[in-house]
Amino acid sequence: MNKKIKDRLGFMPAMQSKLISAVEFKYDRHLTDVILDTIESNLVDELNTPENHENLKRLRSYLHRRWVDIKPFKKRHLSVIKAIGCCESNHRKYTYRVKSRQRARKILVRRWCRRNSACADLYQKQ
Repeated sequence: MNKKIKDRLGFMPAMQSKLISAVEFKYDRHLTDVILDTIESNLVDELNTPENHENLKRLRSYLHRRWVDIKPFKKRHLSVIKAIGCCESNHRKYTYRVKSRQRARKILVRRWCRRNSACADLYQKQ
């Protein structure tokens, strides 16, 4: 969600931290709407572009649509007191820990072959 806010409010970096604080830490929908309205009222002169209005509209609809999902862990009234954490998305690359070099080499060759859709005979020799 932080990434979404920073991407959509790239034109007004001063308000990014205020909005993140209102959403993540305070979880106050009224304060969030006030901050979004303030940002909209500040769209004047060079910031008054259709792209900025569209980004703000999309951010507002995203926050309203996902408000229940954004709720902080501590405010969910769960029986679990501590949590390890969570990942917002699976867009990071996963790495494989391989103990032997031969297995690592085979995995790399397989990946290279899949990506390039070639070298089938090279793979068969391995």
